[in-house]
Amino acid sequence: MVITQQARRRLLWGVNLILAAMIAAVWAWELQPPPQAPDAPAGRPKQRHLADTSGSVGPLADYKVIYRHDIRRPLHDPEPVRAPRPAPKPKLALRLTGTMISPGSSYALLRTKKGRDLIASVGDTVEDARVIKIGADAVTVEYAGGQVTLQLEESGGSKR
Repeated sequence: MVITQQARRRLLWGVNLILAAMIAAVWAWELQPPPQAPDAPAGRPKQRHLADTSGSVGPLADYKVIYRHDIRRPLHDPEPVRAPRPAPKPKLALRLTGTMISPGSSYALLRTKKGRDLIASVGDTVEDARVIKIGADAVTVEYAGGQVTLQLEESGGSKR
């Protein structure tokens, strides 16, 4: 498509006329006084139009909402930081199946989760649990930062 020089001039004149009409409409709109509500109370101050620059700026307290508002803050409240939950203590996979007490030494018969029976004395470590104290029907071990007491298992309704 070829545009002749005369068609180009007509197009430019048309665009210029449209722009001039738009500028005249905006200028006429700005010069128009703001509409007044007929039932507005007499004691209420009249609303100023945005283009009305003849009046002075109001007191600074009128703009408190604007200048106290942090415009750099996020548009939403961030999610609260939750304290991490402490890791659950692992369960001790040992059971006390018997004890042997003698004046010079004491032994505990412990059964592991896999079913192996082990004999331990005070100070021994079995399955990450260190034996601290051996009693007649209980063994105290140190496991996962705390002390755990294992009670002798009952078989057939009576203690061994």
